[in-house]
Amino acid sequence: MILQPIGEQRAVLRGLSWEAYLQILDALPQSRGSRLTYDDGVLEITVPLEAHEFSGR
Repeated sequence: MILQPIGEQRAVLRGLSWEAYLQILDALPQSRGSRLTYDDGVLEITVPLEAHEFSGR
């Protein structure tokens, strides 16, 4: 069983080349709240939920 932390949403993309990862990274704004993790063709994007973002401020 995989537990997902409260307050964030995740998306996983498989089969991506390093070049595709770099293109995605370049397309995103620098001030984004998301976190990208790339490993051997698998990209995981973690985004805090809006309610979680506001509670931290």
